[in-house]
Amino acid sequence: MKKIRIGSGAGYAGDRIEPAVELMEKGNLDYIIFECLAERTVAIGQQDKEKDPSKGYNQLLDYRMEKILPLMAKNKVKVITNMGAANPVSAAERTCEIARKLGVGGLKIACVTGDDITDELDKYENEKVLEDGTLLKEKKDVLILRMSIWVRRASQKRWKRAPILSLPVAFPILH
Repeated sequence: MKKIRIGSGAGYAGDRIEPAVELMEKGNLDYIIFECLAERTVAIGQQDKEKDPSKGYNQLLDYRMEKILPLMAKNKVKVITNMGAANPVSAAERTCEIARKLGVGGLKIACVTGDDITDELDKYENEKVLEDGTLLKEKKDVLILRMSIWVRRASQKRWKRAPILSLPVAFPILH
């Protein structure tokens, strides 16, 4: 069986980059994961995107990519991240710009889209909000509506984010 080495580059949006750089330099990694997303950081990203449509991704994206893109190419480490926040397309485009500026080539940069369903808010207006049981249509100032994966085991009283595909649920971010 083939073994792969996976490192953790970040555990939240504002995490330090230095441990990730060291892992990429010395850890003989195949992959490194930058977990930078939560409902709060999506809301911050959405506010940034409203001010400037080319923004909406993690505010440390440029800084982090400048540090890790050369290491990705040199050590052939694949990066998986959700730093795209409310604008994954712009984050991918910005990452390509940074790679070109640094002269780093040969990378495959992609993004996943489809979780922003704000334009479909009407379809979900009669759905209950998990946190308080009210209907979505009763909420005022919905900033954005995104799809997320949540799961609840029969023995649990609370919903938790699922580590595997389970049940898609829309969650509103209120402004």
